[in-house]
Amino acid sequence: MKTKYTALLSAVLMMTPLSLLAAQHSENVTFSDAVTVGGTQVPAGTYRVQWDGAGTITATINKGKKTVASVPATVVPSVSNTNTALDTEGKVLHGIQFKNATLQFDQAGAATATAGN
Repeated sequence: MKTKYTALLSAVLMMTPLSLLAAQHSENVTFSDAVTVGGTQVPAGTYRVQWDGAGTITATINKGKKTVASVPATVVPSVSNTNTALDTEGKVLHGIQFKNATLQFDQAGAATATAGN
């Protein structure tokens, strides 16, 4: 009986780190001017950026319940920052640095999506 519980506990503990990697993250960001990310123009405004996990992911930029853009990105852990910082070149958004993570967008492989499609 002890062996059964030990095996179950071991399995749960081994799965925990995997579940943490797949955690959903989201942050608010405000663009004072329109930006282009992954080929999609995003108008000025406040948006919710969401992504799951770490490493290579797909980030979505949402306005309310509507997905404005879905963009391949890489999550890079960053030192705790106090402010959100945008990495832009002209009007092209290359990345966003949040408090605990930085998203670097893949401009070449982007896909767009809108609500209702």
